[in-house]
Amino acid sequence: MANSSISPLALLRAELIKLKHSPVWYILLLGILLTASGVFIGNLMDAHNMVKLNIDPWQRYFKVSLAIFNLFIVVPYLLLLVSSTVFIEQRADAWKYLYALPSGRGVFYTTKLVLILLLYLFSLAMLIVGLVLSGYFLNLFLPEYEFTYYQPDLLNLIKIMRHFFIASLGVIAWQYWLSLRFKNILVPLGIGVFGFVLGIIMSATGQKIALYLPYALPMIVKDMDMFRNEYIAPSFINGLNNVELHSIAFFLVFGLLGYWSENKREVV
Repeated sequence: MANSSISPLALLRAELIKLKHSPVWYILLLGILLTASGVFIGNLMDAHNMVKLNIDPWQRYFKVSLAIFNLFIVVPYLLLLVSSTVFIEQRADAWKYLYALPSGRGVFYTTKLVLILLLYLFSLAMLIVGLVLSGYFLNLFLPEYEFTYYQPDLLNLIKIMRHFFIASLGVIAWQYWLSLRFKNILVPLGIGVFGFVLGIIMSATGQKIALYLPYALPMIVKDMDMFRNEYIAPSFINGLNNVELHSIAFFLVFGLLGYWSENKREVV
């Protein structure tokens, strides 16, 4: 009797079970805490310069938080997220066992990629919750911020997170493809760290080449008053700018390349 393939949903549940004792959840929590606590402590210690009476404090609070996130947190977070997710199989030398199962290789490749995207979406959602809670918590210590007098613009915050997510697709696909090429986790992480530093330099100096560096795309997708973003322009797709289109292009190229190479790779 022919073996029946495993459903993608069952594979996704299996991937989540594997993460139970992995550092992925700690990495996710750390990314949220670093962003929320960083802006919280900054506002707590410098209230004299930060407080603006009769002005909605949420807009500035979110802007500062997201500026910290997209410059210092998002790329290192994605490097660790992708590498630790792939390293689960590499540490156990489990690829040959996975590929012996009735489902095709491409299904395992795609399932793990979808899992990474879902984890990143979940972390962005939790970051929104964390920022709102930290704002109200800050108001307990310094009510002069007047957070309770205004409603946080969650819709706009979600829209900004959507831009971050799309701009991060290129990093995810490239780093995922890179992590599958090496059994040593340090090599793709080292390349990623170099790309992260290079991305900051290219973004801070306003180099147009930043549009062609996946690591720089999350940093420049939205104007946070940190870089000269005059090379960013609307695209032919309504609601997306050229940064997001570059990220989608990187995602498709390296996502499909990884799918093809996994089907051709010899695993022993």
